[in-house]
Amino acid sequence: MAKEEYISTNEQKVILQEMLNNLSATVWVSIKRKGDSYTWDFTQNTFTAPQTSGQMAGEAAPVGNLIYWTASFTPSSNDIYIVTIYDETNDENYTIYYIAVNNPITTAPPSSEAASGLTTLEIMNGVCTNLGLPTLGSLSSLDTHYQKIFDTINECSINIATHTFWLPLRTKGLITLQENIFLYDVPGALVFVDEYSFKYDKRKKLSYLKAREFDNLTLDETLIGEPKCIFREGDFFQIYKVPGAQEANKQIPYRYYQMPSLLTVSNPSAKSWFPAGFERKVLINYATYKMMAFDGGDPQTSIYYADVFGGRIAGVDVLGGLYEMKSLYEDTVIQVEMADDTFL
Repeated sequence: MAKEEYISTNEQKVILQEMLNNLSATVWVSIKRKGDSYTWDFTQNTFTAPQTSGQMAGEAAPVGNLIYWTASFTPSSNDIYIVTIYDETNDENYTIYYIAVNNPITTAPPSSEAASGLTTLEIMNGVCTNLGLPTLGSLSSLDTHYQKIFDTINECSINIATHTFWLPLRTKGLITLQENIFLYDVPGALVFVDEYSFKYDKRKKLSYLKAREFDNLTLDETLIGEPKCIFREGDFFQIYKVPGAQEANKQIPYRYYQMPSLLTVSNPSAKSWFPAGFERKVLINYATYKMMAFDGGDPQTSIYYADVFGGRIAGVDVLGGLYEMKSLYEDTVIQVEMADDTFL
């Protein structure tokens, strides 16, 4: 499989390829700029129209049975650079895709960042850096464009939060029954509910129905007794049967997935709901993509999109940060249980 790496535009990049051969081998390298198909001229140190290639240099001291072969070039513009390495002696090919951007997308956060997560101000500045804008010392008195960036960050946070069942957003709800009361408030932040989690008196499982399923049962909604099922009716949970005196003060615990709180300019040190490390991999890069699209479409727009949602870049399949985040933090159990009806 071809390797892929983000690099900085206008900064020299040293290509390093490990090979199981010897220092007497002949290793060729060709570097093509995808946008115009120009190749790197190793004599003139620039990209030219004629198809050119050069030889790689092997390190004098092999490491184990491996030898490190190197060559360098400087990406002159935001583009995809396709490096093809050919070991003439052993007739083997290697391919590397370098994606050059003004500010390389960080695919792995620093250890300190992964441990503690980013603050609201750091998230804002992460997007600003990607967009080539000056970073901020505070979030007070944002101008129109910076406010648009901040609002876009919150928009992206909500979009991802409602994408699936996230373990970091799972919480507990509790209904305390009252005599002759059959409607109970749905939490205002509720996005999805775990249909299988309702238990009357904390021990007897209640059937969770869709409103139309309950309607098809043609039951007497005024019947009093021990609850048998529950369904959502607008902003309320409706319980059947209606709790009587014996059921009063008993509880029905359940689990649900909540809408995260919005980031605010008044609290720049607050953290987002994203697991540490994924603020940059998902939230910052997603907001960058949306702002680039809003501002008219930067050449890097599709790269940031693929880095979040996955895609195909220069023939290479990129899974994206969201895929990685889901593999670690998605509640897969409830996904299987509710596969036939995910959205309530």
